[in-house]
Amino acid sequence: MFTRRLLVGLVVAGAFLLADLSVHAQDYERIITRAYEDILGRQPDQDGMRHFRSRMIDERWDEARVRAALRASDEYRVRQIDLVIHRAYDDLLRRKPDRQGQENYRHKMLREGWDEQRVRQDIMNSDEYRRRR
Repeated sequence: MFTRRLLVGLVVAGAFLLADLSVHAQDYERIITRAYEDILGRQPDQDGMRHFRSRMIDERWDEARVRAALRASDEYRVRQIDLVIHRAYDDLLRRKPDRQGQENYRHKMLREGWDEQRVRQDIMNSDEYRRRR
């Protein structure tokens, strides 16, 4: 009788525990999805979801930590660099960057440490910019 009550109690407790875990899993997925959308402008892929859900469960990461990791990612850096380049072209040349220009300035910012000011100065030294004036 005692073992049967114990067994029933364990089964009931396990059901509550599983229900609680599924609620947390949904919370984790919602947090991760919102962070991806806010920071990277897209839905998380399966690997990203799995990676950050694991970090949140196993290492007790909170939303701020997930967001910080996304901001430290190469994808975020390239996205921010591309925005800088687009803004410089738009402001100075009144057009979008061509593929070669985009890749050239992306390389200089990622590999050579150029900042936005250096990109703008280089564009202002170009023949195209001088012709516009």
